[in-house]
Amino acid sequence: MIRVLRGLCVLVGVALTHNAFAQAGEGQAAPEGVVAGSVEYAQVDAPQRNSQLISLEQVVEWGRSVQKIAREGGKGSAPALDDGAVSYLSVLYLYCTSTRGVCPFILDTILEGDIESSREVEKPSCPTMKKFWKTWLSSGMEERAKFDSSITRGLEVAEFNSKSRPRYIRCGVAVQEVLEDKVALAARYGPEGSSLKSIDSFLQFVEEVKEKKTDIWRSTGIIDDSATKPREQK
Repeated sequence: MIRVLRGLCVLVGVALTHNAFAQAGEGQAAPEGVVAGSVEYAQVDAPQRNSQLISLEQVVEWGRSVQKIAREGGKGSAPALDDGAVSYLSVLYLYCTSTRGVCPFILDTILEGDIESSREVEKPSCPTMKKFWKTWLSSGMEERAKFDSSITRGLEVAEFNSKSRPRYIRCGVAVQEVLEDKVALAARYGPEGSSLKSIDSFLQFVEEVKEKKTDIWRSTGIIDDSATKPREQK
């Protein structure tokens, strides 16, 4: 009888203890970053990755692939850029024109990627360039470009837009012309190919942006920090 009573006391004690913990936990939020039923692994040294950095890295890898294909003969397809990376490219072009003036090497590299993939499938097309211009216009970059440049750079960009840019806008015609010129193709690709100059300039530019950790959205005024800063009280 005594043993039975002792057993009952132990069971009651366990039940009361369990109930006390349950009640103490009710109404208390889980630690920040922890989902109920999950295990959190601390990564103290993990870098803070945002969408802009991810898109930049994708653009860099895409550019390196275009460069590699050009050096090896000019036939092949670089990994397709997602919407975020194409958006990054459009802001990058705006940033370049506002700080340097005319930046044809960016457009040349985009076009080169389309030429390389067209040579691989033996059919002219320019999906990346078309997606770039669609994003450029839908995001209002054309209007921004008119106001983001100095007077001198603005005149240079305006002249480029009227005389040279149509080739990139009508990219299907440009791709077809390149594919039909067999003599030019021979000099265009290989370790010393003429196409590498623009691609190298493009990679140098994006690597510089990456190294300096330039926020091109803020640099071009697309994101305005002043709009989020609290006003000073007089």
